[in-house]
Amino acid sequence: MIAALNAAEAGANLARNWADVVASNLAGTGLPRAKNTTVDLVAAEKQQAADTVENRRDATLVFAPGYPSADKDGYVAVVHMDPKSFLDIGVAVRDHEANLAVMRAAQDAYAGAQRLAGASG
Repeated sequence: MIAALNAAEAGANLARNWADVVASNLAGTGLPRAKNTTVDLVAAEKQQAADTVENRRDATLVFAPGYPSADKDGYVAVVHMDPKSFLDIGVAVRDHEANLAVMRAAQDAYAGAQRLAGASG
């Protein structure tokens, strides 16, 4: 029972982090900054937060020397999002909700078992 709760909690945390990253990326579309992505699912399985890292692969480099986030050569990464990101945020939110439902069901089952144990004792 506890393992189910732990797995659902880890999944809910990962999904929440994913939704936060996608929302942040959508909010920053077209702005000079790197796109964030989540990585390290192994850490999530160990109930640690998934890391968030900058990913400059999906960005266009624009020459803007003097801009605060410019690299040493004076280039700034400008994020461009694909329409799939809108789908990603919906999936992440539903994944989070599903894991919370698993947690509630496990808690209800545990409470029912405690009531039965108390009634027969």
